[in-house]
Amino acid sequence: MRIYSHWLDGCYVRALTNGLAPVERSLKLHALLGDTLVLSDVQLIDSPIVSRLFADNQFRAFLAGNPNFLELVSDTDQAAVDTFALVTQGLRRTEPPGWIPSGTIDRSMIRELAELVLTSGGDLAAILGSKGGRELRGRWPQHENRMRGIVNCLSYFVEHDEAVRQTRTDKLSRESYYGVLLEMVDRGLRPKHREAVEQTIEWIHENIKDPALQPYRSEVLSRLPYTDKSDLAEMVRNTVTQAWNCAVETTLAPEGGSASRLPFAPPLAAYRNSVYNGLLPIQNSKTRSGVSMIHRHLEQLPWDPHNIDWDELARIAVKIRTSQDTYQRAKVTRDDSETHALRRLVRDMAHEMPAQRRRAIASATTLLLNTAVAGVGGTLGVLIGSSPEMGAAIAGGGVLASSALQALGVAWTEFAVVNTLSRSLSDLRRDPKEELDNDI
Repeated sequence: MRIYSHWLDGCYVRALTNGLAPVERSLKLHALLGDTLVLSDVQLIDSPIVSRLFADNQFRAFLAGNPNFLELVSDTDQAAVDTFALVTQGLRRTEPPGWIPSGTIDRSMIRELAELVLTSGGDLAAILGSKGGRELRGRWPQHENRMRGIVNCLSYFVEHDEAVRQTRTDKLSRESYYGVLLEMVDRGLRPKHREAVEQTIEWIHENIKDPALQPYRSEVLSRLPYTDKSDLAEMVRNTVTQAWNCAVETTLAPEGGSASRLPFAPPLAAYRNSVYNGLLPIQNSKTRSGVSMIHRHLEQLPWDPHNIDWDELARIAVKIRTSQDTYQRAKVTRDDSETHALRRLVRDMAHEMPAQRRRAIASATTLLLNTAVAGVGGTLGVLIGSSPEMGAAIAGGGVLASSALQALGVAWTEFAVVNTLSRSLSDLRRDPKEELDNDI
């Protein structure tokens, strides 16, 4: 499955308050499932996660053996463009005077790197070792690893044009974060979510007077620097970030997305996204919860993907390739062929997992909070929202959300891969053998 990962966006990463472990966990889960993560051209430059991955020799070795794991989609309003131009489109987006980086990268450094790359003639392999590269590294020694990751990333996609796609969307029809916010006003949002969206739109109208500039996220970031830690600033920035990534998903990978919650912001993707497989902690006790109601749809994993390094993951991927391919080809049908394929894949993963990796996560409570509140790589961030109504219910604290949060005192010791592609969440809740809570 091709999915756009909201949590690789620089602003998303900056807004997360629970560290990067959930992001890395989700990355490795998708790698084990054989998914394809769709990257935007901006993420090649702006995402600290992407640059860190490409600065990692182990990850690059994994990618060499699993080239379908990443795909670049560059959206332009031009006719056919050569691969180098598509790959470096993100660098060209840094040229306008008003551009502001979404993450922690330094604007001056990235513009100097952009000039070096765009005048290289396409030869990126030794660019940081060139005279200009050495001078750049000397001026920005604190960012050397970040620069190396960016250059490695650009070089990879230039050399692997089969992993590069172009979409053509003219500027007038391209969806913007502002358009997403306006759309959300007309949806059946829960009251607090609707209030946050309306307050964000009101802030935009009061602070960005020119209607032509309102659709640009950089205009928001320039007026709300990250030094402003007020609740209002956090809400506006994070709500805009949610909306911006919803718009990017629509353009680059409308068939699937993986989102998370952000502090002070409504989970807008929950009102739009299709449900998707994710990780969910499960309990050993018999305490009733929303999790127990869908237990028959879970496959237990007595290990944490975050504990696997990329070398181990590459070895496991070779061993489970057949099961990955079967799962990726499986269709959502009445006979649950997709569910059966997932179960076989999970069993094969467990068989190949080194014994020392089969241990519970160190902090069970932290994991549950990451999953239930932040949602990165967790069910409440990925499972929610097969329809606007269902997404609203779960995002607003439905049966899964409320039960999980109420069960914080329970000892959570293992993961499960949750299959939701073959059924809607309402179907998961209709179990004649279970007495359902009336949370929704």
